[in-house]
Amino acid sequence: MQEIPENAADTAHLAFLHGPAILSGSDLRYTKSRLWDFMKHVWKAEWQPEPEPHRHCSHMQLQHTATIFGRRFPLLDLSVSARQVGPGLVFLIFKHAFLGHGIILQTVTPLEPLLQNVVHKIYYQKNVPAIIPKFILRAECIQVNETLPV
Repeated sequence: MQEIPENAADTAHLAFLHGPAILSGSDLRYTKSRLWDFMKHVWKAEWQPEPEPHRHCSHMQLQHTATIFGRRFPLLDLSVSARQVGPGLVFLIFKHAFLGHGIILQTVTPLEPLLQNVVHKIYYQKNVPAIIPKFILRAECIQVNETLPV
């Protein structure tokens, strides 16, 4: 990928790259395997740039659901609000019906042509077991890695 922020406006990539089961990993040679065909991630997204004086920002509203053997699995429903601030900062604010809410801060720092340093930091409710935000952060990292080869 040339620039990570390009993905915010490309909502069509969600179904193609991030539709297969996250358990299949980030290697695109295997994510479409029939072994993982029983589970799918479904994304509904709306993206729009922000008006003046925030033309350097954009907003994407995401609704995530998952299906297992063709049936919706409500425990994995997630609402995500992504705010892109220029080319180097993304706020991913997510809400889950049972597991509360949190935020991932993604910073992108160019190091040289076609080389970027990407850092994800997650902040989550204190009363939620640490395994939950760790799983969410891991899922975010897998999605970034799925996008890299493209």
